[in-house]
Amino acid sequence: MSNILKQQLNPEQYSAVTTTNGPLLVFAGAGSGKTRVITYRIAYLLNTKKVAPNSIAAITFTNKSAREMQKRVAQLCGGRLPRGLIISTFHSLGVRILRRDITRLGYRPSFSIYDRDDQLTAMQIVLREMKIPDHILQPKNALYLIDDVKNALQENMFQSDADAGDLNYNLEAIYRAYQDRLFACNAVDFNDLILLPVHLLRGFDEVRQYYHAHLNFIMIDEYQDTNPAQYAMMRLLVNDNENICVVGDDDQSIYGWRGARVEQILSFEQDFPKARIIRLEQNYRSTEIILQAANAVIRNNSTRASKELFSEKKGGDRIKLCTVATERDEAREAASIITFLKTKGCTYNQTAILYRTNFQSRPFEEVFRLRRIPFHVVGSISFYERKEIKDILAYLRLLTNPKDELSLMRVINYPRRGIGTKTIRQLQDYAAAHAVGLWETLAHASTMLMKNAAAAVNHFYSMIQTAQPEFKPGSLAQALQNFIAVIGIEDELYREHDDPDKARIKMANVNELITGLMEFEREAAQEEARASLSDYLNYISLITRTTDEEEKKYKDNRVMMMTMHSAKGLEFTNVIIAGCEEGLLPHQRTIDENLSVDEERRLFYVGLTRARDRLFLLRAQKRFRFGEEMHMKKSRFLDEIPDTFTEKAARFTEQDTTPKAMEDYFERLKQVTAGVKPKIS
Repeated sequence: MSNILKQQLNPEQYSAVTTTNGPLLVFAGAGSGKTRVITYRIAYLLNTKKVAPNSIAAITFTNKSAREMQKRVAQLCGGRLPRGLIISTFHSLGVRILRRDITRLGYRPSFSIYDRDDQLTAMQIVLREMKIPDHILQPKNALYLIDDVKNALQENMFQSDADAGDLNYNLEAIYRAYQDRLFACNAVDFNDLILLPVHLLRGFDEVRQYYHAHLNFIMIDEYQDTNPAQYAMMRLLVNDNENICVVGDDDQSIYGWRGARVEQILSFEQDFPKARIIRLEQNYRSTEIILQAANAVIRNNSTRASKELFSEKKGGDRIKLCTVATERDEAREAASIITFLKTKGCTYNQTAILYRTNFQSRPFEEVFRLRRIPFHVVGSISFYERKEIKDILAYLRLLTNPKDELSLMRVINYPRRGIGTKTIRQLQDYAAAHAVGLWETLAHASTMLMKNAAAAVNHFYSMIQTAQPEFKPGSLAQALQNFIAVIGIEDELYREHDDPDKARIKMANVNELITGLMEFEREAAQEEARASLSDYLNYISLITRTTDEEEKKYKDNRVMMMTMHSAKGLEFTNVIIAGCEEGLLPHQRTIDENLSVDEERRLFYVGLTRARDRLFLLRAQKRFRFGEEMHMKKSRFLDEIPDTFTEKAARFTEQDTTPKAMEDYFERLKQVTAGVKPKIS
């Protein structure tokens, strides 16, 4: 097998595969073949070193990665995965440990694993028993805080009653009551699958000795993404032989916001003084120019392991820097680049649009639909399919057409305003009995409903009637901004989501919808037309309409759109990075809170190294946010790329020709919107 390995691996990969005794840290740069190294190393231990399968554990982060690793190892071992070999996620390994020894912690062997809904129910009971109302602490927010505590392994770091300040609750007491509740139900939550194995390994010598005797070789993939609890579990499983191999890249550590600690890979040599370090620096993905640019950027990080990616794909196209006026122009530019690349023989699925946050997809989705460029939003759903957007569009449809009962039913009690199922049923019964529409029925709420229900319905009815005349041509975006404040969407989003970051993302999508409406009005005005709210809704219906035939035709050939976080581990022939501006990349929160930009720079580095052959960096000079025009500064990361690797691109829009499909689109749009047509290029 050694000869085969030498033929298929470069010298550094070969060393990583065949170094099996003692601690080993493999710095695996982007595109350097780390999965190949891990799977070949497992096969080498099994086939050459004749190591028993049940003494090997390879740990990764996702079920998808584990399945891919299992498949590759099976191919290297005669088509079948050796029995007893552990290739799993951290949490699956945790379940294995708990199934064997959880009784030592007082649980019964047949414990349940609570999903998020189960956890929420348990926390609601806890807070109710502790007399902590929702306006003080919502159950979802309590779970979010407890997740952080468990991932950081800081159970004894709670704020005590003495220094609780304005919190009005004691998190330690809530935590203990929540854990007691789970224990009484013989249940654990997802984070307990790491936390409780740590308790077992720390607290019971015989448990730790069992795994030390049976697990002789441990490998961990994506080590830079481990949190303190996962690190502790790993450290406790390693026996005196210290046959631990971790593979990762500190330059691609981009999950600090969910508990990952890049310091853990950088301090590996301190944890294991006998460790051998191997650097995989040959990149098999990108051109030399792209890698040199990426190296130049990441060198600016203050704390990192020294490494330089290189490629045998010498030269390559210089990186194109494209500066445009607005986010709408940015989307048009991307569409024109893709059209241009298509003339050079590229298929749609060879190109990816990467951005920092999900709300940035909106203008790209609109322009791509107008230009008949098929796309797929990865790791999220299409902008206009997001719940918060569909809720607001339902309100807008109701404002223009109160007889739209589907829209009425969607929003009558959203945000929650005390119009429950019983009340709605009474309204529907009245409408059926009097042969009138549901909207007309609302006007008679006081005659058929109890006092509180009638008051809630009357408030909703009055709110819609008051808002209708506010949506005048020329002031639609401002009216929508005011209306969103009136109906209280933001407060509801924060009530709904345990993670405040999720609520912020949802609210960013809502604000992006306002920006989209503002763009529609502005472009209609350029065509000397005054767009109505009905025109806008017709426009949305047209750009979101996809036929089954189109879906089938382009299913396997679509431009990929995703955040840079979602892009990690992927690669594309062509990459377009959008929003290369201060406030987006690096993110505004990092700037406002005066945090280190190291992780934001690593995220940009991940984006750069997704590209195989061509890389385009786009920035807009101004964007519209919260109803205001904001002038954007160029991202500091662009200045870190040497000029020798870049060129300011001529506008690809100028090279583009309007496809025939655009004429068809304009004709249909005219029929529906009475001449209001958004300017496309």
